[in-house]
Amino acid sequence: MREEYDFSKSRKNPYAAQLKKQITIRIDEDAIAYFKGISEEVGIPYQSLINPNAIIHP
Repeated sequence: MREEYDFSKSRKNPYAAQLKKQITIRIDEDAIAYFKGISEEVGIPYQSLINPNAIIHP
C-alpha cells in the first residue's frame, strides 16, 4: 500500500444517488439517542447505524 494516494483527478460515483432514497420516519427519542451515542463512539453517522438495523429478516 502507498503512504498517500492522489484523488485530485477522481470523480463522484454517478450511481451513488441511486443507492439511497431520502424518506421521513418516526423513531422514538430513546432510539435516536441510543444510535447517536454509538455514533459518537465509533465515528459513523447515526443514520448509517440505523439503516442495517431497520431491515427485517424473515
